[in-house]
Amino acid sequence: MYSKVVGEKVVRSLRYKNQNNVEQKAARPEGRAAFHFPHFTLDYTYDTMLPKKQRLTKKEFDTFFQSGKRIHTPYFTLVYTPHTTFHGAVVVGKKVSKKAVTRNKIRRRVYAALYRLKQEQDIRGVYILLVKRPAEACAFHELVSELEQAVGRVGGSR
Repeated sequence: MYSKVVGEKVVRSLRYKNQNNVEQKAARPEGRAAFHFPHFTLDYTYDTMLPKKQRLTKKEFDTFFQSGKRIHTPYFTLVYTPHTTFHGAVVVGKKVSKKAVTRNKIRRRVYAALYRLKQEQDIRGVYILLVKRPAEACAFHELVSELEQAVGRVGGSR
């Protein structure tokens, strides 16, 4: 998959081979729900992951994990530490799902929810999200609303 700017919109394209083994590409404007192909559909309910500069390193993770304030929700545990800038981390353990593909999908969805919240509310601090089992079956908008409530409880907005 690759992205390019067309006018004011970002268009993502995906190359695939059709039933006759001929390479084609499908494009969609940013924010649409799915790629539609003649014989299958790829669902994208999230826009972008958190940039690498805003994610925690392993060393930072250990420091902030020990000293953070914990808030429990049905889908995850939020570990919050006040800080001058924004950083985030998402942990999805094997207890949530045995399949790595599923864990990575959940991780991408939670990172996208965190990124969206960062863009909308301009939050600051260090947020570590420990995902729980029910998050595997929930919809993306439920994750976002649950995260907004948890961040509201810690008061991480500027």
